[in-house]
Amino acid sequence: MMRTGRENEDKIKQELKQTWDDLETAYPITPARPEVWRALVRERRKNVRRKLWRDLIVFWSVALPVITGMLLLLGRGFSELTVIFWAFQVLSSGIGILVLLSEIRKQRNKEPNAYE
Repeated sequence: MMRTGRENEDKIKQELKQTWDDLETAYPITPARPEVWRALVRERRKNVRRKLWRDLIVFWSVALPVITGMLLLLGRGFSELTVIFWAFQVLSSGIGILVLLSEIRKQRNKEPNAYE
């Protein structure tokens, strides 16, 4: 007699539950104290806050020269300085891309290898 899909699922669930119970008895789990969890959360928040400030500083260090250059070029008359305007745009974009790539490289070097 063939088993139905429901019977197979029930059998698999029972086997998994038995295996899980065996694992729980073999390796008892003791939860960490609340102080440990609070310290972990505090540390993580501090790291995230530090990264956000760093990202904000990088953003403004790239954005301020771009905005200042745009205002200077527009103040001198945009129609006569198109070559300087486009050169400034290319230069600021290149610098921004280089900063972005260096930040990505730094982040990759800091991350631990999860699968080693």
